[in-house]
Amino acid sequence: MPKYKHTFLYRILKFLRGYKGAGISLFHVDEINNVSVFLGKRTRNPGKGKWSFPGGKVEKGESFYDGAVREFKEETGFILSELGNTLTGVVSINALWFFRWKTYLVKIGKRINPTPFDEFSQFKWVTFDKLKDLPLHFGVMKAVRKFHVNKYGKVNK
Repeated sequence: MPKYKHTFLYRILKFLRGYKGAGISLFHVDEINNVSVFLGKRTRNPGKGKWSFPGGKVEKGESFYDGAVREFKEETGFILSELGNTLTGVVSINALWFFRWKTYLVKIGKRINPTPFDEFSQFKWVTFDKLKDLPLHFGVMKAVRKFHVNKYGKVNK
C-alpha cells in the first residue's frame, strides 16, 4: 500500500469524493401471503454481526443497479436475472454528497438458499414479524417498510 494512503490529506480527499453503494433486497410472498425477506449476517464491518441485504460499493462507471446486481452475484453466487424476479421499488439513502445508497426491492417467486462465504456467515429468510428480533444493519427496516407500503407491486421511484 502506498505511503500516501495514510496521510491526513488523502483521507480528507477520500471523504470528499464520497461513497456510492447499492444492494438487492429479495422478498418472497408465499401462497397464503406471508412475506419474507432474504438477509445475510455480516462477517465484517460496516455492520459486523448484523443482518443486511447483499450489496456494496458501486464501481467507477457502473450504474447503481448494475453495481447492486454484481454485488448480489459476488455475495450469493446467484445471477439475479435468472431468479424470475420483479423489481418493485427503490429505496435511496443520501447524506449530502458523501454517502449515496440505493436498495432495489425485488420480489421473487421461489426462495433461494445460497451457501454463505466471505462477507456473510449465514443467510436466512425472515418474516416481517421476526425482523424486530434481529440486530439489523442501517437501512434494512426502511427498505422493508417501503416494500410493504408498495403492497408488493408497483415500482415507486
